Amino acid sequence: MTQPQTQQQNISSEVLNATYQQAVDVYQQLLLSLALTAFTDLVMYQPCERKYLIGLASTLHALEQYRYALVFYGYASLLDARDAGVTVTFRIAQCYPGNRAN
Repeated sequence: MTQPQTQQQNISSEVLNATYQQAVDVYQQLLLSLALTAFTDLVMYQPCERKYLIGLASTLHALEQYRYALVFYGYASLLDARDAGVTVTFRIAQCYPGNRAN
């Protein structure tokens, strides 16, 4: 049985850090489709990295994909419940007015 392609690849932390920085840069430039792709790739490779989850959730939030943003904000809050009130809970609350409109 063969492993999925992502498990066969050995991606260095330098490559992951560079990809993360590129994702943040394109997010800040409002190139949201590029940010979505980059953050999705990062989350697929390291699903327990909180900053990748928050980046993906923030991108989905900016794209008004509130339900999906809530899922990834929720995952991020589970990874560090001590910080949830500072970073994630506020963003979750922002999603609800748009989510109710759907």
